[in-house]
Amino acid sequence: MFKSVSPEYADFLHNIVFRHTHSGDLDDTPYKTYILFTFSRLKLNYKRGDKYGFRGVTQLEFIFSTQLDNSYESLILGLFEKRRLKF
Repeated sequence: MFKSVSPEYADFLHNIVFRHTHSGDLDDTPYKTYILFTFSRLKLNYKRGDKYGFRGVTQLEFIFSTQLDNSYESLILGLFEKRRLKF
């Protein structure tokens, strides 16, 4: 989704992670690894019996969560600039 707006920023989001280490570990072995964003499944409202798949979708919803403010900006700009959402 972000690659259509900024390939560099998409790589940053996917490749940079936060690693939490056990305090007191001699070698600081990562205890848990977190990525910088998460998102929900798609929630679709569609016309019943529609044989055209996405053409009958009346509403699409998903939740995107991150602590990086510029992620929201990139997401919104990408959606409105291209007028397409590609997963």
